[in-house]
Amino acid sequence: MTNRTSQPARDAPAPPQRGSEGRITYLKRGYGWDRTRLDARNGAAIWCGHGVLAHNLVKISALAS
Repeated sequence: MTNRTSQPARDAPAPPQRGSEGRITYLKRGYGWDRTRLDARNGAAIWCGHGVLAHNLVKISALAS
């Protein structure tokens, strides 16, 4: 017989993401990225390109000031 409590088990927090997944998460949180409404691979490339351009402009403006 096992001793069970009435509280549900809690999942452990997710470990911090590294590499490309971490960069994607950073961009999504920092720039409010959501799902693209453009269809197919070309639309996703445009959506991603605009986000990377915005990120690079922020970095360039920080270096210029």
